[in-house]
Amino acid sequence: MRNERGSAMLNGEMFTEYLASTGRNEKSVNDSLELFENLQRSIDENGLDDLSEFSQNIVHAFLQPYKQTYLRGEIEKANKFMIDYATSIEKGFTGANEQDYKHIANEIITYYKKQFEETAIEHVTQYKSRFLPVPDYFKVNPLMLNGLTNEQFVAAFKSLHRLMTDIYDNIIKSPFEWGYPDFLTTEGYYNRVNDILLSLFSYGTYKDGCVMVDAEKFLAEKRVKQHKKIKMMVDGLNRMGFNIAGCDKKSALFHVSYPAQPHIIIAFCAYVPAAFDMSLPAWSSKNRLGEGFSYRFIEDPAVQEFEADYHAYMDYFSDKYAEIQRWLRTEAARYGFYLNGVSTKGVSYKKGSKEFLLVGEKEGKIWTKTSFIKAFEAAPEKIRELCNLFPHVFRLEDTGKCCHTNKCMFRMKFSLDGVSYLRCGLGNFVFDNLNLDDVKAILEMYKVEKKIKEA
Repeated sequence: MRNERGSAMLNGEMFTEYLASTGRNEKSVNDSLELFENLQRSIDENGLDDLSEFSQNIVHAFLQPYKQTYLRGEIEKANKFMIDYATSIEKGFTGANEQDYKHIANEIITYYKKQFEETAIEHVTQYKSRFLPVPDYFKVNPLMLNGLTNEQFVAAFKSLHRLMTDIYDNIIKSPFEWGYPDFLTTEGYYNRVNDILLSLFSYGTYKDGCVMVDAEKFLAEKRVKQHKKIKMMVDGLNRMGFNIAGCDKKSALFHVSYPAQPHIIIAFCAYVPAAFDMSLPAWSSKNRLGEGFSYRFIEDPAVQEFEADYHAYMDYFSDKYAEIQRWLRTEAARYGFYLNGVSTKGVSYKKGSKEFLLVGEKEGKIWTKTSFIKAFEAAPEKIRELCNLFPHVFRLEDTGKCCHTNKCMFRMKFSLDGVSYLRCGLGNFVFDNLNLDDVKAILEMYKVEKKIKEA
């Protein structure tokens, strides 16, 4: 069947009947039918003469407007509709053009299977990128040696480090064999390796090269429960040399060992409680640092100047950035601020509700984003010096405008030399490619803006 434009036409009546059979509310049905009409529009715009010409390119074309809105909810709705539409066909479409519709469902399913696989590979590749080299020698926390010499423990940890890298490499080759999501889901469902291994070694007791795991506690752990196909993960770990036997609801206990290199189990048992805090959410900064299997968490605290997670974080960045952060840490302490944590945006220091200047490094460039409004009135001469240092940031030649209403929470106003300026807080006051002197100058005005005084 063709519509008035001469394009192949989808069967709207069939889809409407399917939606009615699912017991959805009126709004949900109307949203789905609107998306159905948009899919038909994509078919029209791509000039399909016959439904048998439907391809993954049509799915791609249909999704583009939703991706370009940058609204997560819109693309999620579009994705759910496409999978729902394929399901409606598979549920038993019969009649004219049956083979063409089966073809459409297959094209949609194939498209999304590729997307799911690519998404899994992307996430796993990101996790693997967090692994930094382990030095050939470091002094291990004596409390963690568990009968090994320092040299034996370092060798075991390096082997563990290589093993984790090998596991991720294996997953990248075939994520579905490890049970990675072949369905629409959120980011947390891709951290399967750490969630499973963390839980195994958190609910187990070490003895003679083996960990005996409490099956009930392991299977009840929320980090485990959120994942599907746990057996496929266990099978994957066994293929990589682990021996995990009896991991099911019928067992009270099951064991975990690594026969080829038993010392790896000792290293794992030491690392997990040192690097992970099970009381913290899986996405917390400390737990994310732990995912990189940094040796800093098992290094002897006596040789570390600061906290282990601070050193683990700083190892990812340049010496220039480390110098700046060392200076910022000293300054923060001088004003009574305490270390609050680390993240991709930098090292956070807080004092009550106040936060110290946050400086990060991305792709080798040091940056910060902080607004200046009150400082223009409180210290006009000093702020002018900062404007001269960063003319591309302040852009005083442009008084600015705002596309939003006066009630917009991102709307910013300030005045200098009798001139009023208007800025949007979302896209302004980003200082990049900084050096230590730049950071010092920014911090001086930041203290004025935030009314920060020495403790």
